[in-house]
Amino acid sequence: KKISKKIQVIVYIVLFIISVNYYTNNKKIKDIFNVFMISSVSLGIMSLVSPIFDKGSIILFVLSLIMITCYLAVSMNTKVLVKFVKLSTFLLVVYYLLMFAMIKYIDITRTNYIKEQIDAKSSIIEVKANPTYYIWRYNPVDYFQVKDFKEYYEIPNSSSIDVKYFGIFETVEKSVKE
Repeated sequence: KKISKKIQVIVYIVLFIISVNYYTNNKKIKDIFNVFMISSVSLGIMSLVSPIFDKGSIILFVLSLIMITCYLAVSMNTKVLVKFVKLSTFLLVVYYLLMFAMIKYIDITRTNYIKEQIDAKSSIIEVKANPTYYIWRYNPVDYFQVKDFKEYYEIPNSSSIDVKYFGIFETVEKSVKE
């Protein structure tokens, strides 16, 4: 069953690239989209073999699919799709702006909390876990992430890290462990 899903993804990507080449009339835009797709697919593949892979690693792939799909919908010359694309693009921009604002807020509060514990010379450093949909700020849950996390925040090697989930994520984490 897993092989069939991989084949489905490959077929989808190939069909998507063929659609870009078929519906895009401008050669310069077609070349830009092809380079963008090849680079985002390559980065997606590389993130799968990376030891610090998490959901934020494939954001370029997702953004490229959204942007290219919006362009294709506009280039198909239907008036309903143009209004839909403009609305959905606006909503996506608002969503991403709010998401990045929350990422920055969580990052600042988490950094301050970690520094308070380091200054207090705590042997166990509690790290407030980021929700999985907040990208680029991973939770230190495996060996490589803990090592990099300690180095980045200058946490002593003698200290251990305890990832604390909050709100609904605490409920999800408990149910996964049981």
